[in-house]
Order: sequence, then C-alpha cells, then structure tokens
Amino acid sequence: MSKDNTGGEVAVMEALASGDIDSAKALLAEHKIPATVRDWTRSNMSPLAYAVRRNDAEFAAELIAGGADVNAFAFGDIPLVALANAECAEHLVRAGADVNASIRRDSSALGLVQGASALIRAAHRNDGALVAKLIELGADTRAVDRFGRTALHYAARSNGEAAKQLVAAGADLMAADQFGKTPSDYGLASSVPARTSETRRNAAVRAALGAEAPAEEDLLRALDGFEYAVGDKLSLDHGEFLYLDGKDSLGKGMNFAVIPRTIDLPVHRFSEEGELESYMAGQELVTRERDAVRAFFLISQLRDRQAHELIAEPPENAIIGIPRTVSNSAIDLNEYISRIENSGSPAVGDVTQDGPDTLLRGRYVRDGAGQYRRLGEEHIALVDDGDKIRFADKEIDTFQAASELADAKNWQGIEVTGEVEFRAKAWFAARLAGLDVRGYEPTNKDLDRLEIAVGQGLSSLLADAPSRETGGIPSRTDAPPQEMTPKGNTLYQVPESGTFVGKVMALSAGHLEQKVGRDPRNVVVHDRSVLSGDDVQVGHLITVSYERGKGRLQNHDLAVEQRGVGR
Repeated sequence: MSKDNTGGEVAVMEALASGDIDSAKALLAEHKIPATVRDWTRSNMSPLAYAVRRNDAEFAAELIAGGADVNAFAFGDIPLVALANAECAEHLVRAGADVNASIRRDSSALGLVQGASALIRAAHRNDGALVAKLIELGADTRAVDRFGRTALHYAARSNGEAAKQLVAAGADLMAADQFGKTPSDYGLASSVPARTSETRRNAAVRAALGAEAPAEEDLLRALDGFEYAVGDKLSLDHGEFLYLDGKDSLGKGMNFAVIPRTIDLPVHRFSEEGELESYMAGQELVTRERDAVRAFFLISQLRDRQAHELIAEPPENAIIGIPRTVSNSAIDLNEYISRIENSGSPAVGDVTQDGPDTLLRGRYVRDGAGQYRRLGEEHIALVDDGDKIRFADKEIDTFQAASELADAKNWQGIEVTGEVEFRAKAWFAARLAGLDVRGYEPTNKDLDRLEIAVGQGLSSLLADAPSRETGGIPSRTDAPPQEMTPKGNTLYQVPESGTFVGKVMALSAGHLEQKVGRDPRNVVVHDRSVLSGDDVQVGHLITVSYERGKGRLQNHDLAVEQRGVGR
C-alpha cells in the first residue's frame, strides 16, 4: 500500500465491506487507489472479490480493466470464479481466470470440500444458467473434489436444471466417488439404475482408508493416555501429528503431517501410510506411540468420511459474510514491518514479490491471498501485504517467520511500527536474520541478548539463517565440531555462504579478526580483499554476510551514529 493512500484505502475497504459500492468507487477514483489493493483485516479481500461476491458485474468489469487479478482468491482459499454468477464468471474467464480453479481448503461457508470447482458449486446450488455458462467457458465436467465427487454427483441431489445441463454436456453417469456411489445413488433420475449396495459402500470406505478399519473402540483404546483431538492433532514427545485432509491449502492428497518439536527439523507431509511408517521407523518411535499414531489417523479418516458421506444442502445465503480475520487490538496498533526505503538510495529487493509457500521449514503455510497460518490452524498469523508484513499475533515464532519472509523477498533492511514490545521482538528476530532495522533503538539488554543468542543458538559461530544455495537449509559443513574445546585463540576459515555477528578485534591491511559468541577465544578471520560495505574500526559491532564467497560488511555502530538505524 502507498503510505500516502493508507487512509483512502481503509475507507474504500470499509465501504466495500458494508456493501456501499458507490462510495467505494468514488474513493478509488478520488485517491487514485489501484484495483490491486487488499483488505488485510478481512482475509486480504480485494475490491474485485467484493464485487464478485455481490454479483456486481459492471463493477467487476471496471476493476478487471484497471488491472485487478482475476486469478486471486477470496477468503484466502476460494477462487473468485467459484463465487461468481454467470455474468461475472464470463468477465473473469474472458480476462484469463482459470475456470477450473478449485477451492484449496474445506469451506463450511460454501458447504463444499477441498477440490470443488466453480462448476461443482453451481451444480450444488442447482444454478442451471451458471452451469451452462461455465460449460460454455470450458469447465471440466469430470473435475472432482477430495471425495471424488463430480458436479453431477452434486446436481443429482436436486435433479433439476443443473443436472440436465450436465447430462447434455456428456457428464459421466457412472463416475463413482470414494464411497462407491454414482450420481444415481444420490437421486439422479436417469435410465441408469442406482448400483450401490451397503456392501459396496463399506468396501469403498475401507479401500479409502487403506486397510480394514478396526472398531472405533479399539482405536480409542490405543489413544488412551495421549493428548489428542480427533480430526485435528495428536501430541507426542517427538512432535505434533496432524490430520490434514481438506485443511492443507498446499497439499492435495497430503493426508498427514508431523511438526517436530525441534525447530531445526522440517515439517513432513505424507500422502500414504507407507511413508508415515517409514518416518516413524526412522525416528525410532516406541511401539505404543506408533500404535497411537496409526489409531489417530484411522479414526480421523473414519470420522471425516462419516461426516461427508451424505451431500449436505447448500447454505441458504449465496453471499458469504466477511468477518474480520484479525483482532481489533492488532488493527488499532497497526503493527507491521516494511522494507526500508532510504531517500536517494537504490531500491533493494522486489517490493511485491510473493513470499514462499511455507516458512520456518513448513510450519507456516501461505494461502492464495498471501496470508500465513501455522500448519493445521485456522488462525491467521501473518499477512504478506506486498511492501509490508503485517502481524495478527505476536508469538516469537511468528517474528522468526516474518524475518524469513523479508529475507525471501530480498529485503536487506526493515522498518518496524507499533508498540515498543512489538518493535523490540521484531528487531531481535530481524537482527538474527542479518537484516538492518529502523524504528527501534536497542537497549544494552537487547544487544546482550542478541550476542547470547548468536553464541548459544548458532554453534558460537554461524547465524542460523537460511542459505539461498541450499534451498533454505543452513549449511553446517564449515562450522566447528560441537565437541571442540577451543585451545587459545581458535580461528575458523569463513565459508562460501554464511553470516557472522560480532565485534572487530583486530584489523590489518589484508585481514579482519572478528569475535563471534561469548567466548573471547572464538575468532573468525576474514580476508578483506573479498569484503565490501561499511568502514569498520576495532571495537565496532558488525555483521559479515557471505554469498558465493563474497562478503558484505554492515557496521551497526556506524548505523546508529549516522543513520539512526537500530543495531
């Protein structure tokens, strides 16, 4: 968002949220606000999402002509085309929207599950005109949701105009879902008889579960003594085992995941039981824990399928309500970090570059609207707002994730805004990631804490920042062995990539010696011929960042004296 237009953007979004389209149009024109602006307080909704949600085809066409993203998502995970009426759908698809885009998570608001397309939603609502339009625009009648249901399965429930349009377009009358049911089993009136028997249904469910399903009481008995919530997560000493079916916007077919308690270990996703079994064997989980994991996933799958075996009625109101997705306190404080833009200096990094799909080794997952949630959770933690990263919570891992996001966007410095406590936490996480920080002046206690963190958490040498060469996994090949006890002054050769934070101990024409960590005997010797950046003197606190063998110097004491940038 442009700093000059912030007030106007807020007014536009408030008008759109209240349904006052005329005022919103006037404000967009008055403040010259781009059609790409988003409402970060309400699921990152765009003006086009509001227009489509209200079936305002004229306003949608104006926004599309102004550059609005027709493949954007509403509510985080619902493609705009899946909310459109026939006229809006035509505007979207003619402008390049994917007519077969599917929802990325189960949606109670739509009454549909992950994988459902615009055609499936239209069939579910028995909207014959929209079904006909979507087919004309290229919608695939064979597309299925996560339970293998086609649009005809959903249209069969009402047996109306939508079903007629689908049958006329050649929809498969014999397509079976994961419960072994064809459209006729859901009530489709056709010359094709229903074929599903109770035995066939049970066999289909067992096949979907991958094994003969034990009795529920046996599964629950295996979970005795463990902390768990069926369909959500099981907590073990090793980590959290999550049931993801329908809840993971990244993983179609990824049914399970484990989040290790050790943050250095990545999140693992699994699409089948064999992968999960291999993982548990590799982690040496005891037999009782393995049995609990198997029981947890089996009963979660069983309950999930029981809840969705029948096709529910579509929600009565076609217009989905838009509650605020962040707390009022977060909105009032307006706490965020943004890219530093020094007057007269060249721009650094791509302001609008999208962040990665996941952060913190898979612990935070991005949805289609640029919002990050902890894996398996509904609560929004971060919002990528282009040139800003906004916070909806202030847990320490959220600050770490934000710093990683800023690094992924190639920002070399950030500005922090909000309450002192928030800015202090953001400064600490950003400095650990090697980013310059403006907007907070660190105290001596902050600096001591940073030095301790570098010394203890980073093997007394290397900052644990993701290396771009290794796909986000820090290289440890150049770090000293953990069991090494320094004898006198211990010097380490610098790696091709890595970050060092500490004070300058000595300077010569060819070398710079830097103390790293609390132990004064741990010193890194840098070759000055490969270094560039700030001037340094003995005693200055500096960061030396290497990439492809070339080092960049950041002098934090000089920054404080000359630019007012926090150390």
